[in-house]
Amino acid sequence: MRTLTPAEQYTVISGTASRVADRVDPSKIPLRQLAAIRGAMWTVRGPWRFGPRPGDPSNITALEYIYSYGDPYNPTAKGGAFNLNDEQKAMMKTYCDGGYTHSCFGPVTAQSYHGQYPDFLFNNPQTFDRWLDWVQMFWNHGVAPVLFLHPDGASLEETKALYDPLIRNNTRAQQLMRIIVPTGWEPTRYDWSSNTWAAFCQWGHEVLPNALILIHTVPDVDAPGGTDARGDDNGKGNNTVWARVVPHIHGWLTQSTAFETPDVHGDPNHPQNTNYDNWAALFDRHVRGSYYDRFHNGYAGWPTNSLWGNEPIYLYAGEYCSYWEYWHNRPYTEGVNWGNRAVSVGADGYLDSGSVPVPVRTP
Repeated sequence: MRTLTPAEQYTVISGTASRVADRVDPSKIPLRQLAAIRGAMWTVRGPWRFGPRPGDPSNITALEYIYSYGDPYNPTAKGGAFNLNDEQKAMMKTYCDGGYTHSCFGPVTAQSYHGQYPDFLFNNPQTFDRWLDWVQMFWNHGVAPVLFLHPDGASLEETKALYDPLIRNNTRAQQLMRIIVPTGWEPTRYDWSSNTWAAFCQWGHEVLPNALILIHTVPDVDAPGGTDARGDDNGKGNNTVWARVVPHIHGWLTQSTAFETPDVHGDPNHPQNTNYDNWAALFDRHVRGSYYDRFHNGYAGWPTNSLWGNEPIYLYAGEYCSYWEYWHNRPYTEGVNWGNRAVSVGADGYLDSGSVPVPVRTP
């Protein structure tokens, strides 16, 4: 019997994707399937050319920059999106062999990370189509790309001006861009009001109505709020902040610094617990006052609705170990254990390492 390719495996698993001209069409994959996020942001290892430890087996597999290892703009050239070179093939295989079904990608401005990856831009109609080639490449390998849109430092108006001409009325973009983070990578701590967070996500849903809409926040914040020209959330309470945002999102990619000192008892309110235990408790369905309890049961007046309708947002262990694995070479298995624990207590998925299956949540 012929062995299925990763793309064919994904088609079988989802039961909804189709193959046209040997390319996966993800447009019909249900959002619930897409929402079962199982990814490894920057933790899978391999001896690649670019990154913090070039050529060393402990180097990081940063698939956001996979085009940098070949030809970003020529999809059929060796090293292009549809003709990966040996290094790119090895990167994808190493990642997929970990059981991961999702990966981060974007934004189209493709800013490098501390100068360790070559810069390429995909911010005009011609190069954006090449960016979509790489999005298609992920689908072809059975990996759902989580697309971060907002460029660092851009306003809502600037983000709209960049993407609207590229996405609106673009059939291919509508087909391929099924998971988006309109607000991009950890855009701010308290310099956006909840009105701005909501406006970003409302725009994302408007321009890509068939996409899963997520937000990603900076470490250790409890709500996407602050102060700007659109509003002032000071003194309003996190329940009020979330009430403005959740109608426009499907899920929250949380971020934490607990991984830096996991064994320290750092919370005076829970002196018996380590930072690791307190982090896991955020997702725990049995812990009173956890994020899970707040969104599912309305603890402290937090909203229990979302873009899904009359049900809570999906709560993800979004980012927790990549920084320390990237810069300090902390063990890969350490991050895997964190992702597994989060899912075991109540998280809806992980985007920063794990090995356990992520169940598809039902309404």
